[in-house]
Amino acid sequence: LAREAAARQGAYEAILVHALGITECGSSNLFIVKDGRLITAPEGDQILSGIIRETVLQLAAAAGLPVELRYPRPEEAVAADEVFITNSIDEIAPVLAIDEKAVAGGKPGKITILLQERLEALKQTI
Repeated sequence: LAREAAARQGAYEAILVHALGITECGSSNLFIVKDGRLITAPEGDQILSGIIRETVLQLAAAAGLPVELRYPRPEEAVAADEVFITNSIDEIAPVLAIDEKAVAGGKPGKITILLQERLEALKQTI
C-alpha cells in the first residue's frame, strides 16, 4: 500500500519511518552511504529480510566496506552521499531523489555502482 501511495504522488517507492528512524521502503530495503559506510536498518521485526539485502551485506564485507546496522534518521537519507534500495526485482537500484531533492547529484554513486557490478559478477558464477 505504501508503494501504491508513493506512485500516486509520482514517486517510485515510499520510505517507511518508525519512531526509531527509517526501517525500510514499501517493498524494498534501504541503504544509505555516508563517508564510505553503508547504513541500513537491523534485521528484526521492523523490516522484512531480503535475499538481495543479505547479498549486499556480504558483498560489502568482501569489499571491505564498513556497515552500520541501525535505523538511519530521515535527515541522514536526504544528506547522504548515496542512497539505494534493494529487492528481488530491481536488485540494487540507486535512489536519485528523496522528496524531489537530489541525492548524490541525481546520479548513481560509486559504491552503488560497485555493489551492482559485484552482484552481476556473482550472478555469472551461479
